[in-house]
Order: sequence, then structure tokens, then C-alpha cells
Amino acid sequence: MRKRLSVLLLIMLIAFELLPLQVNASTVSMELKVSSELTQWVLDEPTNTLYAISETGKNLIFINATTMSIEKNLPLNGPPTDIIKDNGKLYIAIANLSQIVIVDMASKSVTGILNTSSAPCRIEKDEDKIYYVGSDQLYEYNIITNTDEKTSVYYASNADLAINARDHILYIGESDTSGSNMSYYSTSDNKVISKTNYYGGYGFSYPSRNTIFDGTNVYYAGRDFKVDDPTRFNGNFGNTENVIYVNNGLVYTNNSIYCKDTHIKLGDYGLKADLVQASDSVLYTYSKETGSIKRFNDNHNSIDSSNVISLISGNPSDPIPNTRQSEQITAGMSTLTMKSKLIQWGLNEPSNTLYGISKDDKALFFINAQTLNLEKSFTFTCSPTDIIEDGGLLYIALDDANQIVIVDMVKREITGRLYTSSDPYRIVKDGDKIYYTERDQWCKIYEYNLITNTEQRILLDTFFEPDLAINTKDHILYIGESVSSGSDMTYYSTSDNKNIGTTYYDDGYGFLAPGRYTIFDGEKVYYAGFDFDKQNPGQILGSYSKDDIIFVKYGCVYTKASIYNNNDYSLIGNTNNNFDLIEMSNQLSMFYYSEANNSIVRIDPSKISTVQFNSQGGSHVEDVVVDNNTLIQTPVPPNRLGYKFVGWYKEAEGINPWIFTTDKLYSSMTLYAKWTYITPVKANGWNYVQGNWYFFSNGTMLGNTWNQDASKQWYYLGTDGAMVTNDWRQDSSKHWFFLNTDGVMAANSWKQDSSKRWYYLGADGAMVTNTWKQDSSDHWYYLGTDGSMSVNTWVLYNKKWYYLNTNGEMATGWIFYEGDWYYLYPTGEMASNTIIDGYILKENGAWNKVKL
Repeated sequence: MRKRLSVLLLIMLIAFELLPLQVNASTVSMELKVSSELTQWVLDEPTNTLYAISETGKNLIFINATTMSIEKNLPLNGPPTDIIKDNGKLYIAIANLSQIVIVDMASKSVTGILNTSSAPCRIEKDEDKIYYVGSDQLYEYNIITNTDEKTSVYYASNADLAINARDHILYIGESDTSGSNMSYYSTSDNKVISKTNYYGGYGFSYPSRNTIFDGTNVYYAGRDFKVDDPTRFNGNFGNTENVIYVNNGLVYTNNSIYCKDTHIKLGDYGLKADLVQASDSVLYTYSKETGSIKRFNDNHNSIDSSNVISLISGNPSDPIPNTRQSEQITAGMSTLTMKSKLIQWGLNEPSNTLYGISKDDKALFFINAQTLNLEKSFTFTCSPTDIIEDGGLLYIALDDANQIVIVDMVKREITGRLYTSSDPYRIVKDGDKIYYTERDQWCKIYEYNLITNTEQRILLDTFFEPDLAINTKDHILYIGESVSSGSDMTYYSTSDNKNIGTTYYDDGYGFLAPGRYTIFDGEKVYYAGFDFDKQNPGQILGSYSKDDIIFVKYGCVYTKASIYNNNDYSLIGNTNNNFDLIEMSNQLSMFYYSEANNSIVRIDPSKISTVQFNSQGGSHVEDVVVDNNTLIQTPVPPNRLGYKFVGWYKEAEGINPWIFTTDKLYSSMTLYAKWTYITPVKANGWNYVQGNWYFFSNGTMLGNTWNQDASKQWYYLGTDGAMVTNDWRQDSSKHWFFLNTDGVMAANSWKQDSSKRWYYLGADGAMVTNTWKQDSSDHWYYLGTDGSMSVNTWVLYNKKWYYLNTNGEMATGWIFYEGDWYYLYPTGEMASNTIIDGYILKENGAWNKVKL
């Protein structure tokens, strides 16, 4: 009997594999669960039918788009790879049989088979001709004569096809290679019109096999192209996501939905969508992950950018704010938290405006430099990479689209657009010419003439990921390479159109991987942590610790963390922050942007002052910046071995004390520490002086060290020599110790800190970590990596799981944790893959809820 049952089960499993696509009986009208993977589909609105093909199921499925039910499964002789519809017929490509099957949509039956001379992986139809492509060659099949022939497109790697039947243009988009391109092919003239020239002709990197024409644009490699010019596209969608469908002003990718015109992301599906179809009021999605087709409809409105995300219960994107208020921290300091991360910015003093660009959010922001309020923002169709200002105009590089956008600063709107022959990643302007360089690897330099709207490549070698700076007075372009271990900077005359010279650092080996920063401040050129003579690249004037220089003004040189004097190259100070962007007004107001916390800080030096604390031989005390006419918060007192701190004074001689409760600050100043020498009563041993215990040896006070007295008790003497009490100290081996109220080092005892966490000090006084400890009541506790007693948590120890209760005791027996029961042996070890008290415990220890 058992053998017979096994045979029947085996037959059933084989039968399931051979069955065509089936409907899951539990489906509802808004969702259809399918058991085989769909390859492609089309929607016919007049018949309200979805026609889907399954490569694995080898069939064509007719789905009623209203009832979400399968009306018919039509078996095919082989796995279909593409489907198109035209004039009441479906054309289905079966690549491995070199066939195109014709299906009548009304009768739902095969009415013809076209035998092709090669494998038709993708197909399109223009009047009486079908175009198909296999792995590389494009063919034309004549339906009238039933003959096909090769076209002039002989190499199109794994291409997808889209047809513009109005203009008789076939769009051929390659995929799956690092140098993929899209060609425009005239089906009336039988010749290639043109092809994409992206990335200097190198092409797109591994785009998906999707080429789409929606009547107004061509979609390929995550971008939307002009219908008649493959060298121009409007923008990209997200981080060049895979566009799988376009309808009614909406662009659908695998994960997200975008507005077609603005390219702004509206939101995410919440899952991956592999196929999408839509009418004006109904949307259909299919996910391979779930095997489900979902139907969403709005009975009263058409589906558009205003309702599509809510309709599918997706995750809406946070909109780019058009305005935002800053926060006033003090009278001299305010901060503006940004939603978008900035990559470049500038300051226009006449209009008192900070302008910045975000690459991730494709946005430009106008910020009031006085109030630090965001006043306006707008987005581009692709990511900006650089921004410069000249004559009241902003020039913004959109490198991916080969464009430079011109924005009027007064109107705060786009007033012009320059189309470049390559990608303008960095730009500078000298008179009526713009110079730009490409994005990455070995880059060329181009000159764009604003008068003639023409451009040319300047006669120089290529440069590795350079940055540009311009000297408009002497008409010199500075080209500084980055990233490479042998980087150099080249000077180029924009008036004579010739190479002036190149740096010769380290005997010609160049600079070691500098950042992409080249700066000219009117007097010097700054590159790779050095400054150079503005006329002679071979003359290095000085060095700034070889740190990348990101901003220079009024003699101050800024790296991300430090400020230097460009006269004597001395370090002025550290910012204690890593700032990514810095600006300074003529009134010396400072603007700092940090990507880490994504905020802008404005500091007005006229309203604040700095207090420096000179400890005069004592430990360092940090300077503070406070508002004028305010009190200063009392700092932590400094320490000085052998001395007692008296207080802070206005003079180094300690004559007039600073009274922190009443004295106010009106300008920057220095306060000085005053000390009194501690004279011991006894030259050796403990001395009690002014409320503290000190230890002396031959009249010298000990400090910052451990000391064991005659009773073998250990004490710790702080940096000021005073005995430490009721506090933790760490030794050179990184072990922690606790000093009791009487100063004696604790040992063999539990201690609780101010956060109510328990620790155990061992026999040697060191805090115990990563081990178990048993108390006098035989309860076990676990001390973690930081030494604190573990509570309310699981612990993996020697590959076994243990649970620690609220009081830290190791649990035993049955426990209830996050909806499941677990059993812990008397040793505390969690039981798994076994049966306890009749309950099956799974591999993760949780019970099976069904008692045997």
C-alpha cells in the first residue's frame, strides 16, 4: 500500500509540472494568482483582455481584465519570448523554433505560422513587415511575400525593439553589455538613421532588455529620448532605473512610478513589479516574486500622478520642499536642515542668496543667506553635477543628458539650455566660453562658444577625473587630476589656446590620489593640499599638510576639518567637524554644510565672540563661542599636578577674577587659570589638603597613577594628584576599575552605575566581561562585552542559547518570549529539535503549538 501511494504521488508531481498555467482557486476579483512565470503581456482595451505569454508554461493565456479570470490557455509548440498585437491579431515569437505564431484575437486560435530564417527573440511590426532580432542580427520579414532577409543592422547585442509606425522608425536598444547603444532605423529607407553617443560613444553600462515608444518619447536605459534624435534625451528616472511601461503621463519601473514630464519619483509599489499594463482608469501589475497579477481601478477618475500611489497603496515619496524655515540656535548662529544632500553650492552677495544643487534629488535650491530660510527649489530631469555663477546667471551641468542649463537668478527659472557633445561633469566660464570636462576615467576637455553655440575639444591629452578652475584675468584654465596615484595639474591658456605647463611633483611621479578639488582665489592655485604660483605650475608655494583644500577666501584656507593661514601656512584651528561645503560672505558670515547631518550652519561673527581658556600649565580646556552680551557657562576646571585650581582670571597674573554668574562677554577674550601650590605636611605618605587626599614621595606629589598603601589597598591618584573616589578608571590594558567612596579599589563585589546597570569587579579589581558569574544564592548572571549584566535578552555562549530575565538571572524551564514558548534546561541551555512535555520544539527553539 505504501509503495503504491509513493508511485501515485510521483505521478502527480510529474503531472503538475506538465500542466499549463492554472488559476489559484483562492483568487479574488482584484488579484489573480498564477502558477507559472509570465514573460510578457499586452492589454487590448476594446476586448478588455490581457494577453500574457509564459516561456516556462509554453502557452498564451487569455485573461478577462474585468473579472480577473483566465478565459483560455492556448498551448504553444515552444517557449514564447515576445508578443505584440496589431489589427485584431497577436504575433508571438517562438525563438527556439524560428517561428512567429499568428493568433486571431476574436477566435482565440492560431491562424498562421511564419517560419523565420533565424531565432526571433524580439519582434515589432510596421505595416506589412515584421522586424525581429535574435542575439545580434536584425531581420525584416515581408508578410506579403513570406520572405525575410537581413538588414544592415548586423550587430545589436540582445536587443529589444520598439516601433514608431507614424514616422516608420524602428528603435533598437542593446542590452547586457558594458557598451550598449540604441540605434534608430528607418523602415521606409531601410537604413540606420543614427545611434546614441552616450559617454563619449562608449555606451550605456548593462541596461535591461527594454525599449519602449509611447508616441512622444523613446525609453531606453532608464532615460527618455527624442523620437528623431538618439543623441538627445530629456532626462533619467531615479538612478537610471529599468523603465518597463509608460502610459498616461506615468513612467513605471520595476520598483517605482515617476511623473513623465518632471521625472520626479511619485513613490514605490512596495514590491517588485515585472510587468505593467494600464488603461486610463485601470492599472495591472505582475510580480514574479509573488506570482500575482493585481488590478487597481478608479471608477471616477483617470489614473495619473495625483492618485496612482494611493490607488496601489504604495509608498509615496517625500516631496522636495519648496520652502523651509531655519532654526535660530543663538543670536549669531542658525541652522537649516535639508531633505536633499548637497554636492555643490555658491553665494551671490548682491541678492544675498545661497544656491546649491542636489545630485540625488536632481534639485536646485535658493536659500536666503541672511535668514538661512529655504525660499525656492525646483527639480531637473536628471542629476546636476556642477554649478557656477556669472553675470546674474547660473550655469548648471546636467552631465548625464549632455546639457548645461541656464537659470536666471532674479527670475529663478530656466531661461536657456546648452546641448554639449559629451558629458559636462565639471564646468567653468571665461568670457563667452564655457569649458567642461567629462565624468570619470580618462576625460577630455571641451570649449563651448556661447556666441556661436558650437564647441570643440581643446588640443590637450586626456586627464584622469579632473576638476577645473579658471583665472578670468589672465585667461588660464587650471586642470587638476584626481584619484590617480600619479595625478598632475595642467595650466592652459584660453586666449592663446595652448598648454602653458604641467606640475612636476615628486620627480614627475605626480601627486598621490588627491581629491577632485582645484581652486583659484585670485592670487594662488590650490591643488592636492598645496598652493601654486598662478602663472607657473612648477612653482609650489607651500603645503597644507597635503589635505584636500575645499575653500579659500580672505587668506583662510579650509580643508574639511582644519583652517590654515595662507601667508605662513600655520594651522589656525580645527573645526571639530567634517564639512563638505564652505562659503564666506564679504561681511565674514560663514556658511558650513555637512553631509553627515545634512544641515547648513550660518555663523555671524559680528554677533558672537570666542573665549579662549589659558590653563597656564594645566590640562587643556576647549575654547567656547557664545553670543555677545551673554554669560559664559563655567567650564570643567583644569588639572595641574601639585597645584590647586583657584579660578579663572582676566589677566595672566591673576588679579581680577571672572565672575561667571554676573560677568558678560562683549568681545573675544582670553581667561587665565590661577593656581596655588600645594605644600605637603608630610614629605612622604598621605596628606589631607583643602578637602582632598594626596600622596607624596620625597616631597613630590604623585598623580595619574595607581598607588598601594601599607595595608595593601589600591588607590588611584588623578591628574591633579587628588585621590579618586566613587568613580571608574581604566588602566593601560583597557581594564576598568571602580574606586569606592573611601578611594579603595573595589574587588569581589557588584557595583551599580548611575544608569542602574550592574557590573562585577573580580578579585584583581578588574571589571568582568564576556563571562558568567554565580552569586551566593547559586543564581547565574552573564556579563556582556561592556561588562554590564545582561537583562531581558538572549545570549549566545559556546554555540548555545541562554535567556536572562528582568533581574539578570539565567532562566530555566518554560519561558514565553515574543509570542512563542521556549524550554531552557536546568543548565540554562535552550532546547531545540526535540520534544519537551509533549511539545515539538523547532530548530530555533520555538514550540510547534501542537501537542503530541
